[in-house]
Amino acid sequence: MPKKQNAWRPGNSVWIWGVLPAVFAIAILWYPFGLSLGGMLEEYDILGLINLNPGFWNSFPGHLLSQLFAARPLQVLPHAIAYQLSPHSFTGFHVLLMVACFLRVVGGASIGYFLFRNRLFAAAMGLLFLVFPGDTQQFHFRTMHICLAVGLAIFGAACSLRALLDQHPARRWALAATGAVLSCVGVLIYEPVFTLYALMPVVLAARYGVPRAVRVLWRKRGIAAIWALGLIANITYLFYAIVIFKSSYQVNASQGSMSKSIVHNLHYLLDSAAYRVFFDAWISAFHILTQRTVHFGYLAAVFVVFLLMFVYFAGGRHSTIRCSQFLRYVLAGLLLSIAGYLPFMVAETHMVITQRTFIAVAPGASLIVVALIQALSRRANVVAAVLAACVVTLGTVAQLYQFDLYTRAYTSVVRPYLSQVADKSDPSRHVHLVQDSSGFAGYLNGIYFSKIVYGPGVRRGVSTDTYILCEDSAQTSMTSFSQCLLSNGTWRVSDGKGGERSFPANQVDVIEMGKHFDASYRSSRRNWHDPGNYDASQSMFTSEPGASRDAYACVADSAWGYSDYCRGMGWSDGIFSHATFIHKTFFAATATRASLIFNLEPARAPYQLLIDMFSDNGSSPADLTLQLNGSPLDFKAFQGRFLVAAVSPALLKVGQNELVFNGALAPGRVLGLSVSSVALAPSGSKLLSAYGVDLSPAKITANQWIGAGSTEAVKMLASGFSGAEPEGRWTAGKKAVIEFALPSGTNARTFVAEVMPFLDDRHTHVDVDVTVNGAPALHKSFASPARHEVMEIPLGSAGYNNGGLVHMTISIKDPAKPQSADTRDLGVFLYRFKVQ
Repeated sequence: MPKKQNAWRPGNSVWIWGVLPAVFAIAILWYPFGLSLGGMLEEYDILGLINLNPGFWNSFPGHLLSQLFAARPLQVLPHAIAYQLSPHSFTGFHVLLMVACFLRVVGGASIGYFLFRNRLFAAAMGLLFLVFPGDTQQFHFRTMHICLAVGLAIFGAACSLRALLDQHPARRWALAATGAVLSCVGVLIYEPVFTLYALMPVVLAARYGVPRAVRVLWRKRGIAAIWALGLIANITYLFYAIVIFKSSYQVNASQGSMSKSIVHNLHYLLDSAAYRVFFDAWISAFHILTQRTVHFGYLAAVFVVFLLMFVYFAGGRHSTIRCSQFLRYVLAGLLLSIAGYLPFMVAETHMVITQRTFIAVAPGASLIVVALIQALSRRANVVAAVLAACVVTLGTVAQLYQFDLYTRAYTSVVRPYLSQVADKSDPSRHVHLVQDSSGFAGYLNGIYFSKIVYGPGVRRGVSTDTYILCEDSAQTSMTSFSQCLLSNGTWRVSDGKGGERSFPANQVDVIEMGKHFDASYRSSRRNWHDPGNYDASQSMFTSEPGASRDAYACVADSAWGYSDYCRGMGWSDGIFSHATFIHKTFFAATATRASLIFNLEPARAPYQLLIDMFSDNGSSPADLTLQLNGSPLDFKAFQGRFLVAAVSPALLKVGQNELVFNGALAPGRVLGLSVSSVALAPSGSKLLSAYGVDLSPAKITANQWIGAGSTEAVKMLASGFSGAEPEGRWTAGKKAVIEFALPSGTNARTFVAEVMPFLDDRHTHVDVDVTVNGAPALHKSFASPARHEVMEIPLGSAGYNNGGLVHMTISIKDPAKPQSADTRDLGVFLYRFKVQ
């Protein structure tokens, strides 16, 4: 009888369909950027702690950070290894991240070969384990330990699976022990990967069916016992760390108990997990390819490399799977996807992000994709190769984009900023107050406060100095900076959360970081090295479609995305909303005065400013005014969603420009004006046309009532109205504007509105003045008791003298707040209106 071929032997081995794709993937991903990426967030915290505590590598109970992170005691280990590999650069982090990528591809390919018995599908599955476009923070050192933990868990599962099938006794036991140890270490680094223990039994059941899988496990019960020992060890330790020792990170993250939190958040399996895995991840990747790519040469080469590789692997017999087996693979993929996402459902805050939360989902999602490719290609090897190359390339585009985005953020903001702070530091003083007005501070992808606390000291090689990020803006629960005030020879520092510190002025070094920021600054210090030279000019992507040197574009992002941000002051981080099927992100004003800072090479043509407000909070604050480089802008609200202003090119500067939002935050509010995107470009440009906004005024039909809460009214109620209610809308603030166009040939001369004033025991009367195209049209006084009333506003000849356009301003002399948590200043409630 011929000897059965071993899947690991040369010519048909993991070295061909596993290692080769892994090496190609790492080369493709790192080639454009080299080692230019550096630390962006918590990396500086860990490096700062390692500098302060030499030998720090774990947080087991009794060790540093154990009260917070006892459940993931080896979380620091990858950082400590990276530090030992290269103490004065981020080169060690690159090495560890490459290792994590290698483990995921090789482990995934091994699992793929077991399932499909085909080199093409094995390689495709291994690559998708890495490049599946669900997660948006894989190439960011903040998640290096998570990527490594997932890689260890996947490779460990592949070893355990292989141990069940290997015929060589010594190798079988070595593989089993290796798999158990790697999986166990992965969970100790990052406990959410605990659910990836499901990989081995679920994949086994998918391949053979449950009854046969059980028989295999029983026959190889010694190997299965070793796998189970790792599982039991992790369960036992997690129980001790979370339940007995009460590791505070996990305890505080859940709403009550962890199991109750997961049950409470089950609906996010559809709203967040399924939405991202089956829809948004692929739509986003396609959007990056078609809308944000400006140089296609490298991506075309990547596609060709993958296609040739898959064609080579496609040689020989094309394996097929029965319908029942295909359904098992899809079911197994769904179960593994759920398992990978389940740990994050402990905290609702994790349901509104795609950073870190979808790395462990990739194995299950990839299995579904490869099963679909296999089913669609049937017996056609070339078709399978083309489909696999398309899918893997699209996933690689998403990974290259995030690698590019984070590298640009580091080289153009984080590196020069921290280098300047470090170089400006007075070595004779040990308290450094960084007074920031650069517009970069406070954002996760900008200069977040933790980078200031540890970053300059890490770069200087100083572990005992104190660095504090200071701003002059008002503090709220949404801000992370401190207020630093000098009084009577003492600096008083308030963190806005009740903490205060004082420092004698003669011990304090004040470092000013202003608006005129040198993004090309490189430090001459020799105790920290940044080996890469990548910058934005080398990018194959654009941050925003349609943006150019003569135009400015800013789109809100959040942790559901890439943490991109718009440079400015007085804004929150990006906020994510599940309110609609197409998920939305926005940022909101956290200060009365907010600003956006940007560079421009303006054209001589007239410009237009378009601000897209977040629809759920779309009304602009009543007292909002805009200034561009110190000059006021006359803007109008449009469709209840947009703020639109014509901008003379004379107001724009070559170089740095500043758009200021005064009155962006109403008194008593935590968040104010909410913005989804901002565009400033020459009128008629591609950037503006992409919004698809019809700026022509809405036409009104004579003698036809329009409900103020209807969609038809949205375009006419330009500004100063609150959100729609079942019967209409309140005016909010001291001024409300209604705009419309009279139909040609009409003789309508009166605007009729059914209203009711806001009156109560404290507020017994309200005065209203109405102007039409600037001309006084009506004065009306309302007095208690409040009741339905009709306002008849004569249009006169104003509209006809203005081409039929009517701009009606309703001024409320004394709007008032209700006696409730409602903070709006209410004037009159508009039920419906018409012209007659």
